[in-house]
Amino acid sequence: MLKKSQRLDRRLFTQYFNQGKRNHSTYTTIISVPYKDFLVAIVVGKKVFKQAHERNNIKRQVSSVIEEIKKSKDVKGVYIVILKPAIAKLTKREIREVINKEVGLVMK
Repeated sequence: MLKKSQRLDRRLFTQYFNQGKRNHSTYTTIISVPYKDFLVAIVVGKKVFKQAHERNNIKRQVSSVIEEIKKSKDVKGVYIVILKPAIAKLTKREIREVINKEVGLVMK
């Protein structure tokens, strides 16, 4: 799980959501903005998974992949990861691989 200091709050979320650079792919949209610290928000809508425990589970998976990337690279900036409904058809292993690839490309 990401530290609370690394999570994006509501006020900053709307600000960076409007001004960030978007990277679209089949399973995610990643919005990135240069920033002095490292901040992340993970968004999983009800269209992706209906039940809250499933949405929370996928958020934890994405969070762990982002933490691994953060530890391997010195990453700074604001990142908003929005998952699309197509990701619901993948297995846990495939989700991990897809997120690692797509997030890894954006977080340089």
